Amino acid sequence: REYVQEHKFDVDLDPDKVYIAFAASDLGLNNMQDFYYEMWLDKRRGEVPINWWLDPIVVDFCPGIVEYYYETKTPNDYFYSAHVGGRIRPSDFPYLEEYLTRGQKYLDMCSLKVVAFSNHNKKDEAVFELYSKLLDVEGFSFGFGPEFIEELWYVDDKVWIVPRFMGDPREAYEAIREYIESSKRRPLFIIIGVGLWHFPKVEDLLEIKEELKKSYGDEILFCRVDELIGAAKAYRSLEGRARGRYRVIWILVLLTLICTLIVLLHFLKTPR
Repeated sequence: REYVQEHKFDVDLDPDKVYIAFAASDLGLNNMQDFYYEMWLDKRRGEVPINWWLDPIVVDFCPGIVEYYYETKTPNDYFYSAHVGGRIRPSDFPYLEEYLTRGQKYLDMCSLKVVAFSNHNKKDEAVFELYSKLLDVEGFSFGFGPEFIEELWYVDDKVWIVPRFMGDPREAYEAIREYIESSKRRPLFIIIGVGLWHFPKVEDLLEIKEELKKSYGDEILFCRVDELIGAAKAYRSLEGRARGRYRVIWILVLLTLICTLIVLLHFLKTPR
Protein backbone atom coordinates (compact mmCIF):
# COMPACT_ATOMS: atom_id res chain seq x y z
CA ARG A 1 0.00 0.00 0.00
CA GLU A 2 0.96 3.68 -0.16
CA TYR A 3 1.11 6.30 2.58
CA VAL A 4 0.13 9.69 1.22
CA GLN A 5 0.96 13.23 2.27
CA GLU A 6 0.43 16.48 0.38
CA HIS A 7 3.35 18.64 -0.72
CA LYS A 8 3.69 22.43 -1.00
CA PHE A 9 6.68 23.12 -3.21
CA ASP A 10 4.96 25.78 -5.30
CA VAL A 11 5.31 28.79 -2.98
CA ASP A 12 5.54 32.54 -3.47
CA LEU A 13 9.02 33.63 -2.39
CA ASP A 14 9.36 36.62 -0.08
CA PRO A 15 12.98 37.73 -0.67
CA ASP A 16 13.15 39.54 2.69
CA LYS A 17 12.25 36.55 4.87
CA VAL A 18 14.20 34.12 7.01
CA TYR A 19 12.58 30.73 6.36
CA ILE A 20 12.85 28.28 9.26
CA ALA A 21 11.82 24.61 9.45
CA PHE A 22 11.98 22.37 12.52
CA ALA A 23 13.19 18.83 11.73
CA ALA A 24 12.66 16.26 14.50
CA SER A 25 15.05 13.32 14.38
CA ASP A 26 16.84 10.74 16.52
CA LEU A 27 19.25 9.93 13.64
CA GLY A 28 18.10 6.30 13.90
CA LEU A 29 15.00 4.11 13.87
CA ASN A 30 13.96 4.27 17.51
CA ASN A 31 11.23 6.86 16.98
CA MET A 32 8.67 4.57 15.35
CA GLN A 33 7.61 2.43 18.28
CA ASP A 34 7.61 5.16 20.95
CA PHE A 35 5.62 7.95 19.26
CA TYR A 36 8.77 9.93 18.35
CA TYR A 37 9.96 9.82 21.97
CA GLU A 38 6.34 10.72 22.91
CA MET A 39 6.56 14.08 21.16
CA TRP A 40 3.89 12.92 18.71
CA LEU A 41 1.43 12.62 21.62
CA ASP A 42 1.94 16.24 22.68
CA LYS A 43 -1.45 18.00 22.80
CA ARG A 44 0.08 21.10 21.20
CA ARG A 45 1.32 19.25 18.11
CA GLY A 46 -0.04 21.07 15.08
CA GLU A 47 0.44 24.58 16.50
CA VAL A 48 3.78 24.96 14.72
CA PRO A 49 5.11 23.23 11.58
CA ILE A 50 7.23 20.19 12.48
CA ASN A 51 8.97 17.85 10.05
CA TRP A 52 9.35 14.24 11.17
CA TRP A 53 12.21 11.87 10.38
CA LEU A 54 10.99 8.67 8.70
CA ASP A 55 13.17 5.93 7.26
CA PRO A 56 10.82 4.40 4.68
CA ILE A 57 12.19 0.86 5.08
CA VAL A 58 10.12 0.67 8.26
CA VAL A 59 7.11 -0.13 6.08
CA ASP A 60 8.62 -3.62 5.83
CA PHE A 61 8.84 -3.95 9.63
CA CYS A 62 5.84 -2.12 11.04
CA PRO A 63 3.39 -0.97 8.35
CA GLY A 64 0.60 -0.55 10.86
CA ILE A 65 2.63 1.90 12.92
CA VAL A 66 3.51 3.92 9.81
CA GLU A 67 -0.17 3.99 8.87
CA TYR A 68 -1.01 5.35 12.34
CA TYR A 69 1.31 8.34 11.87
CA TYR A 70 -0.05 9.18 8.43
CA GLU A 71 -3.63 8.92 9.68
CA THR A 72 -3.07 11.13 12.74
CA LYS A 73 -0.83 13.87 11.29
CA THR A 74 -2.04 17.46 11.15
CA PRO A 75 -1.55 19.89 8.22
CA ASN A 76 1.51 21.19 10.09
CA ASP A 77 3.11 17.73 10.27
CA TYR A 78 5.33 16.67 7.36
CA PHE A 79 7.46 13.56 6.88
CA TYR A 80 10.92 13.69 5.34
CA SER A 81 13.06 10.69 4.50
CA ALA A 82 15.75 9.48 6.88
CA HIS A 83 18.38 8.35 4.39
CA VAL A 84 16.77 6.46 1.50
CA GLY A 85 16.61 2.84 2.51
CA GLY A 86 18.66 2.36 5.65
CA ARG A 87 21.64 4.24 7.06
CA ILE A 88 24.89 4.13 5.07
CA ARG A 89 28.00 6.26 4.54
CA PRO A 90 27.53 7.04 0.83
CA SER A 91 31.15 7.71 -0.12
CA ASP A 92 32.21 4.33 1.31
CA PHE A 93 29.26 2.26 0.09
CA PRO A 94 30.21 0.17 -2.98
CA TYR A 95 26.65 -0.40 -4.17
CA LEU A 96 25.37 3.16 -3.94
CA GLU A 97 23.59 3.23 -7.29
CA GLU A 98 21.72 0.02 -6.56
CA TYR A 99 20.88 1.29 -3.07
CA LEU A 100 19.35 4.50 -4.45
CA THR A 101 17.46 2.73 -7.23
CA ARG A 102 15.97 0.26 -4.76
CA GLY A 103 15.23 3.02 -2.27
CA GLN A 104 13.13 5.03 -4.71
CA LYS A 105 10.26 2.56 -4.36
CA TYR A 106 10.25 3.20 -0.61
CA LEU A 107 10.26 6.97 -1.12
CA ASP A 108 7.31 6.62 -3.49
CA MET A 109 5.47 4.33 -1.11
CA CYS A 110 5.69 6.91 1.69
CA SER A 111 5.25 10.01 -0.48
CA LEU A 112 8.66 11.38 0.58
CA LYS A 113 10.13 14.21 -1.49
CA VAL A 114 12.84 15.53 0.86
CA VAL A 115 15.75 13.31 1.91
CA ALA A 116 18.03 13.86 4.90
CA PHE A 117 21.36 12.11 5.36
CA SER A 118 24.97 12.62 6.36
CA ASN A 119 28.18 11.62 4.64
CA HIS A 120 30.01 11.96 7.96
CA ASN A 121 31.58 15.38 7.37
CA LYS A 122 32.63 14.58 3.82
CA LYS A 123 31.67 16.62 0.77
CA ASP A 124 31.69 14.33 -2.24
CA GLU A 125 30.59 15.78 -5.56
CA ALA A 126 30.04 12.30 -6.97
CA VAL A 127 27.53 11.60 -4.16
CA PHE A 128 25.71 14.88 -4.80
CA GLU A 129 25.49 14.13 -8.51
CA LEU A 130 24.26 10.56 -8.07
CA TYR A 131 21.62 11.37 -5.46
CA SER A 132 20.37 14.29 -7.56
CA LYS A 133 20.29 12.23 -10.74
CA LEU A 134 18.70 9.02 -9.49
CA LEU A 135 16.19 10.18 -6.87
CA ASP A 136 12.81 11.65 -7.78
CA VAL A 137 12.79 14.19 -4.96
CA GLU A 138 12.85 17.97 -4.64
CA GLY A 139 15.75 18.48 -2.26
CA PHE A 140 18.08 17.29 0.47
CA SER A 141 18.94 18.17 4.05
CA PHE A 142 22.63 17.30 4.08
CA GLY A 143 24.51 16.69 7.32
CA PHE A 144 23.47 16.15 10.90
CA GLY A 145 23.88 19.77 11.91
CA PRO A 146 26.18 22.49 10.54
CA GLU A 147 28.84 20.11 9.26
CA PHE A 148 29.85 22.61 6.57
CA ILE A 149 30.17 26.37 6.24
CA GLU A 150 28.28 26.30 2.96
CA GLU A 151 24.58 26.51 3.64
CA LEU A 152 22.88 26.12 0.28
CA TRP A 153 23.72 24.87 -3.19
CA TYR A 154 22.00 23.31 -6.18
CA VAL A 155 22.73 20.26 -8.30
CA ASP A 156 20.67 20.29 -11.48
CA ASP A 157 17.16 21.12 -10.23
CA LYS A 158 17.70 19.74 -6.70
CA VAL A 159 18.17 21.89 -3.57
CA TRP A 160 20.86 20.98 -1.02
CA ILE A 161 20.61 22.63 2.42
CA VAL A 162 22.89 22.14 5.42
CA PRO A 163 21.06 22.36 8.79
CA ARG A 164 22.33 25.14 11.02
CA PHE A 165 21.62 23.27 14.26
CA MET A 166 21.07 19.77 15.63
CA GLY A 167 20.58 18.92 19.26
CA ASP A 168 18.80 20.15 22.38
CA PRO A 169 16.11 22.68 21.39
CA ARG A 170 16.88 24.63 24.57
CA GLU A 171 20.17 25.57 22.94
CA ALA A 172 18.77 26.29 19.50
CA TYR A 173 17.70 29.92 19.91
CA GLU A 174 21.18 31.31 20.60
CA ALA A 175 22.75 29.26 17.81
CA ILE A 176 20.18 30.38 15.26
CA ARG A 177 20.28 33.99 16.40
CA GLU A 178 24.06 34.05 15.97
CA TYR A 179 23.71 32.55 12.52
CA ILE A 180 21.09 35.09 11.44
CA GLU A 181 23.25 37.93 12.76
CA SER A 182 26.27 36.59 10.87
CA SER A 183 24.54 36.84 7.51
CA LYS A 184 22.87 39.91 6.09
CA ARG A 185 21.78 38.02 3.00
CA ARG A 186 18.08 37.55 2.52
CA PRO A 187 16.30 35.31 2.08
CA LEU A 188 17.83 32.76 4.46
CA PHE A 189 16.83 29.10 4.60
CA ILE A 190 17.37 27.47 8.00
CA ILE A 191 16.70 23.91 9.13
CA ILE A 192 16.75 23.45 12.91
CA GLY A 193 17.41 19.83 13.84
CA VAL A 194 15.53 18.83 16.98
CA GLY A 195 17.28 15.93 18.73
CA LEU A 196 14.56 13.59 19.91
CA TRP A 197 16.95 11.96 22.41
CA HIS A 198 16.51 15.15 24.47
CA PHE A 199 12.79 14.27 24.81
CA PRO A 200 11.64 17.68 23.55
CA LYS A 201 8.13 19.06 23.88
CA VAL A 202 6.24 21.07 21.30
CA GLU A 203 6.34 23.85 23.87
CA ASP A 204 10.13 23.99 23.41
CA LEU A 205 9.68 24.76 19.72
CA LEU A 206 6.97 27.30 20.39
CA GLU A 207 9.36 29.07 22.76
CA ILE A 208 12.04 29.20 20.05
CA LYS A 209 9.46 30.62 17.68
CA GLU A 210 8.37 33.25 20.20
CA GLU A 211 11.95 34.34 20.97
CA LEU A 212 12.91 34.64 17.31
CA LYS A 213 9.72 36.56 16.59
CA LYS A 214 10.59 38.96 19.41
CA SER A 215 14.03 39.51 17.94
CA TYR A 216 13.16 39.70 14.25
CA GLY A 217 9.42 40.21 14.00
CA ASP A 218 7.75 39.40 10.70
CA GLU A 219 11.13 38.79 9.08
CA ILE A 220 10.88 35.22 10.42
CA LEU A 221 8.64 32.69 8.68
CA PHE A 222 8.20 29.20 10.15
CA CYS A 223 7.24 26.60 7.58
CA ARG A 224 7.35 22.95 6.65
CA VAL A 225 10.50 21.71 4.96
CA ASP A 226 8.73 21.20 1.63
CA GLU A 227 7.77 24.89 1.66
CA LEU A 228 11.35 25.81 2.58
CA ILE A 229 12.72 23.74 -0.31
CA GLY A 230 10.13 25.32 -2.61
CA ALA A 231 11.17 28.82 -1.51
CA ALA A 232 14.84 27.94 -2.11
CA LYS A 233 13.96 26.81 -5.63
CA ALA A 234 12.08 30.04 -6.25
CA TYR A 235 15.12 31.96 -5.00
CA ARG A 236 17.30 30.21 -7.56
CA SER A 237 14.89 31.22 -10.32
CA LEU A 238 14.93 34.80 -9.03
CA GLU A 239 18.75 34.79 -9.04
CA GLY A 240 18.72 33.39 -12.58
CA ARG A 241 16.41 36.13 -13.81
CA ALA A 242 18.56 38.76 -12.10
CA ARG A 243 21.71 37.38 -13.72
CA GLY A 244 19.90 37.39 -17.05
CA ARG A 245 18.97 41.05 -16.65
CA TYR A 246 22.55 41.97 -15.72
CA ARG A 247 23.81 40.06 -18.74
CA VAL A 248 21.47 41.98 -21.04
CA ILE A 249 22.53 45.29 -19.48
CA TRP A 250 26.22 44.48 -19.94
CA ILE A 251 25.62 43.46 -23.55
CA LEU A 252 23.80 46.72 -24.21
CA VAL A 253 26.59 48.71 -22.54
CA LEU A 254 29.20 46.87 -24.58
CA LEU A 255 27.30 47.42 -27.83
CA THR A 256 26.95 51.11 -26.98
CA LEU A 257 30.70 51.41 -26.41
CA ILE A 258 31.45 49.59 -29.65
CA CYS A 259 29.09 51.82 -31.61
CA THR A 260 30.57 54.91 -29.98
CA LEU A 261 34.09 53.73 -30.86
CA ILE A 262 33.10 53.06 -34.48
CA VAL A 263 31.58 56.52 -34.82
CA LEU A 264 34.65 58.09 -33.23
CA LEU A 265 37.05 56.25 -35.54
CA HIS A 266 34.96 57.18 -38.53
CA PHE A 267 35.03 60.84 -37.44
CA LEU A 268 38.82 60.78 -37.00
CA LYS A 269 39.37 59.24 -40.44
CA THR A 270 37.11 61.72 -42.22
CA PRO A 271 39.23 64.34 -44.15
CA ARG A 272 38.76 67.89 -42.93
